[in-house]
Amino acid sequence: MPNFVCKKLSKLEFPASINGCEFRSSFEELRDGKNTGNFLVLTAFENSAFFISISKKANGEYVVKGDKNTKPTNTSHLHMALNTFKQNYAFDIISDTTSNKTPAKMPLVLEPERLANVLNGNENGHGFDFPALFGIWNLEYFKEIRLEIGFGSASHLLYRAKEMPNVLFVGVEIYRPGVAKASKMANEMGLKNVLFTNADIRQLSEMFKNDLFSLVYMHFPVPWNESRGRRALNKNFVQELNRILIQNGEFELRSDDKEFFKDSVELFMQLPNANLRIIKDRQLEIVSKYEARWREQDKDIYDMIYICDKNTDLLHKCQNFDFSFNSPKEGLKDELKSNFNTATLKFDDFFVHFLSLHIGPTGLLLKVSMGDFYAPCNVYLLINKRINYIFAPPATKANAKAHEKLKEILCKQ
Repeated sequence: MPNFVCKKLSKLEFPASINGCEFRSSFEELRDGKNTGNFLVLTAFENSAFFISISKKANGEYVVKGDKNTKPTNTSHLHMALNTFKQNYAFDIISDTTSNKTPAKMPLVLEPERLANVLNGNENGHGFDFPALFGIWNLEYFKEIRLEIGFGSASHLLYRAKEMPNVLFVGVEIYRPGVAKASKMANEMGLKNVLFTNADIRQLSEMFKNDLFSLVYMHFPVPWNESRGRRALNKNFVQELNRILIQNGEFELRSDDKEFFKDSVELFMQLPNANLRIIKDRQLEIVSKYEARWREQDKDIYDMIYICDKNTDLLHKCQNFDFSFNSPKEGLKDELKSNFNTATLKFDDFFVHFLSLHIGPTGLLLKVSMGDFYAPCNVYLLINKRINYIFAPPATKANAKAHEKLKEILCKQ
């Protein structure tokens, strides 16, 4: 992650707008009721909003970098903000890994929530305004939508998109640099039927409406045989696939790991009216460099194709959750400042963990980890006369339950 180390910082006075960067407010960490000298600076550049983290070392030096929990998908925005901050607030630079490159354009990349709104037809009351991105298409042009989960090098997704220009391909990848690279390659190829997002599919899938995708690919996911809880393919997600696939839509799993593949087949066999095709060593038109390497080692490749049969016992709607708060309870800010506790509250299918507390001119900033045990999210709550998320959590059932618990703890009843 880009960062720099300096000996001195000038006084942080915000809001400030410099070279297109907005430094909106700062919050100093409180620990045991005392200021630590560590800050979070709420920052915005173009369409990205994030925190810059300032940590004071024991020798008095400062490490300035992007907060890992709010790091933007387009990391060039973070580089630009750090450079602007460095030029205007930092002195005696000791080390620096930031770049002065012009911010990269990533028109094919959408934030997860906006991507869901686009595909669900909720943006501007109709299909996504594709002319704003491409100058040509609109969503109604495409005869179907396909999804690839964990597209890696994107060679398979981009090959399919080139071969089928009237199909919209959506790529979801948890690794940020992979998203940036795929976007750049798609632009260079002149593709106008691809969209990408940087997200954990276990959270994103709950935001999609029913009957959205005709085909979902998952090729060579990390098997996580020693830590099965980290697998994207679990019982809950299998049911989500049944919901977001159209009738007779397909899910295509491809893996070189026999143990993982066997476990995955068993998951799908638990579905009512499971309809599966199992194929060994199937040859595709496009082969990634990783698959080529495995074939050179004579490793078997296993394919499972699940054909979706809509079963009424599994159908449920994409839900619209309310993530607003009531007014804070009396004395909440004083209580937090004098008695902040990094407690973890665990329940059957969600948790809430208070991580840290910061104070600034616009109120208290409470950092919380919450939601699903296997796909948690970190959020920041600004507490003043009202309580608001600075960055809203993904709209999932586990996060909604955690939010209700936060309301119970922080708000007037």
